[in-house]
Amino acid sequence: MAAIEQPEFLPCWGPIGDTTNRDWIRKHIYTNLIVSHWQLMWELGTLTQAHLEVLAEQFFAGAIGRRFWSEARGPRLKAETSRRARRFTRILDRIYLDALTAGPPHDSGGGEETDGNGAKATPRPPERPGARLLVGIVFGVAGWRLLARRKANLAGSRPVGGRCYGRP
Repeated sequence: MAAIEQPEFLPCWGPIGDTTNRDWIRKHIYTNLIVSHWQLMWELGTLTQAHLEVLAEQFFAGAIGRRFWSEARGPRLKAETSRRARRFTRILDRIYLDALTAGPPHDSGGGEETDGNGAKATPRPPERPGARLLVGIVFGVAGWRLLARRKANLAGSRPVGGRCYGRP
């Protein structure tokens, strides 16, 4: 995604929260990609509620997930139109509120990483944002094709060459 790799494109997204911190804006955009991916899988029926809850519990255990949802929850709760999308958002919001009640996040959201015993963690290999983008595109295309097939099957039509031409 260009805005993550090239900071000059960050203003194209408009203001995110009330911050001008480019590092946070990049994290917010990336975190939004994660949640949007979960929602796509949820709406396609390939992500169960139990799995979503596990993902969300881990996500909201950290400071970045909590900060993202504190900024995104209002617009997401307001904008969802389908029953399934509203259920997805309510599940995330419930787990977010539970995490807040449970106490502070388990990490600082950007400080030095430790191995859990307070020792500095082994450095990770260099990031490969291009590879992540490619994986995102592949998942997006696969999800889109799956959704198109599912809609065609629900309509009682048979897809022919990616298009539906009436009933079989």
